[in-house]
Amino acid sequence: MVTTYEYDEESGRLVRAITVRESEWLEDDREWAQAQEEEERGKCPGCKLPLDETTDPTNAGAYEASHPIRCAACAARGNRQHEHRNDADPHGLLYPVRKVGSAPLAARTDPNADGDGGDYYAE
Repeated sequence: MVTTYEYDEESGRLVRAITVRESEWLEDDREWAQAQEEEERGKCPGCKLPLDETTDPTNAGAYEASHPIRCAACAARGNRQHEHRNDADPHGLLYPVRKVGSAPLAARTDPNADGDGGDYYAE
């Protein structure tokens, strides 16, 4: 950061101060960020796979979805949101999630064991 001061020739009073800051990003950083942003724009918002691949008609039927898994944190958030569905003003409500303990080993089921996605799954 460099600051240049300009003074009035007659009075000697400070007239202007101009500060020039160096960029916080190097050129390589900017190029990387722009490339990353462009790559993200080319992905499906749902599955995050490349749209040019997933929307290609020749790939119809080429994908298969696995059995669902359940995220315990998202399930807790969803349950809390459901409790507040009839609030007079639910707009802007945030539902922070924190881990309060660990599930017993028996609760960590294979999502394919009974076909319902299990209660909790950790790989």
